[in-house]
Amino acid sequence: MIILGSPFMFGTPNLIDAISSLSLTSSLQLCLDAGDASSYTSGQTWSDVSGNSNHFYRGSGSGSESNDPTFNGVAGRQSSSEYFSSDGNDAFWNTAKHSFPANWHKDGATYTVAGWIYIASGSTEPLFIVCNFYGNNQVGTNALVDPGTGKVGVQMSRGGAQPIQVFSSSASGYVPTGQWVFVAASFAEGTGTSFVCLNSTQHLMSSDSYVSPSSSAPNFGMAIWSTPNSTGTGVDTDTNYLPDNGSRIAELSVWNRALSQSEVDSLYNARKGKFGL
Repeated sequence: MIILGSPFMFGTPNLIDAISSLSLTSSLQLCLDAGDASSYTSGQTWSDVSGNSNHFYRGSGSGSESNDPTFNGVAGRQSSSEYFSSDGNDAFWNTAKHSFPANWHKDGATYTVAGWIYIASGSTEPLFIVCNFYGNNQVGTNALVDPGTGKVGVQMSRGGAQPIQVFSSSASGYVPTGQWVFVAASFAEGTGTSFVCLNSTQHLMSSDSYVSPSSSAPNFGMAIWSTPNSTGTGVDTDTNYLPDNGSRIAELSVWNRALSQSEVDSLYNARKGKFGL
């Protein structure tokens, strides 16, 4: 019997339910939640529960392989113990070339990437949250966390071997390792309002104006935790572009609009209790 007022009466909601209750479903493109049984129970696919079917494989395909992130915890339980971990060689690859990031590198781009990650203690290499280009010969974007500089930011590649543009805050040293953190990047090209976030701290980007952006479609599909490989057929296996052993990811959501600072803050506050913050 459940007694009214019992702490067991109400559990932590799934991420998609929290997003809905906050009225943040407008332009939502991707919602991955390791603690939601509709998003993952077993197998190769981490399922998008946004309604857009933007699913991702563990590793580079539908078959088991050495670079599959490992699920930890109990399927369907909403706690900080439900997550995917890396042994230093793991990443996710889209089940198809999803269309939602098609305009992120173009003039007037608007998008938001937000998620809960755990960077392994002692990590100094950038961790790519999402990325759809291998190098500066392709067009595309990424969102990344760099514990070496202590920054959250985004990068844009224009193709043609042109230099990759980097967008972040002037502040640095705010990215910790060895603990759960909420990270977000809200980008509205050319507006001066783009910002990055770590937990409840937000920093305006120093610049958010693209220089000579491409109008072409992205060359490659999208990876989580890595870049695509040089042929765009899966995730890169170079360990310099993969999360270090002990890294974790629990939730990831993406919008094709720039969330406001108050909207991002509301999402953090809605989920922080799950991660002990």
